[in-house]
Amino acid sequence: MREALVWIFLVIHGAAFLGAAAEDHKWKQVHRFFWWIALGAGLAALCLRQDRPWEYFGGLFFFGLLQYGLFSKAYGLADCHAFFCAVIPLAAFGGKMEEYLMLALTAFGALAAVQVIRRNVNERGNLREPVAFVPYVAFAYGITLALLVFREWGVQ
Repeated sequence: MREALVWIFLVIHGAAFLGAAAEDHKWKQVHRFFWWIALGAGLAALCLRQDRPWEYFGGLFFFGLLQYGLFSKAYGLADCHAFFCAVIPLAAFGGKMEEYLMLALTAFGALAAVQVIRRNVNERGNLREPVAFVPYVAFAYGITLALLVFREWGVQ
């Protein structure tokens, strides 16, 4: 029953995350209620799945400090919310700082690859036209979560 609740909360989290990604893609902004839903569902999944969820709070706190303290000026606040809401369910499946960084590198790598192919990068390496970043974070989150789940299930 407990594991079923975890997956229900992950579906709720995923739906909120996809809603945020769709809204960011269409309007280049995200309403905060998506992040509150994702945050609550992610924390519920973490607390239900891990016997001692507080062991993950230090890494989550540090990642949050990096996002909101350092990177909030480099990209929008919605992108910081996206990264922070994405790492909480990763912690539910045993993810730590390595997986959080893998999430970030996958998102930035996907953004870079797509924008280079679309020729939306100028000579200085900046984007010519701003693009929504939350969909790339959602993509990276899906890949990272799948890898953690497969690792737990023993799939190579």
